[in-house]
Amino acid sequence: MRILVALVAILASTGVAQAHDVSYDSAVTIDYGEKAPRVITHFFNGKVKSSKQLCEGSRTVKVFHKIPGADELVGSVETAANGRWSLGDDTAQGRHYARVVPRDIGIGAHDHICEADDSRVIVL
Repeated sequence: MRILVALVAILASTGVAQAHDVSYDSAVTIDYGEKAPRVITHFFNGKVKSSKQLCEGSRTVKVFHKIPGADELVGSVETAANGRWSLGDDTAQGRHYARVVPRDIGIGAHDHICEADDSRVIVL
């Protein structure tokens, strides 16, 4: 039993037995404009930015319509490798914002989390 306690103490002091979490800031932007010629000509669009490049691509971005009570989900989309995203919507009116959801990029055996963020609210 003493050997097991000593081994645990050694591992803990070297950091081998300790897990760690690392998080990276993320920021999402939103705009709305025309991109013709397409069937849908008006798009929400923006970019996810981070100091960690792995936190920009393949991120889920949700666009919400800000209304009294629970905000209404307009739609969601995944970012391209460069963090850019767009979501077609020809009928958008009112106040809208984008939200990038957190993501674990799983580097090694530890949690490496890309943090969530809400964009500014735009009025259409």
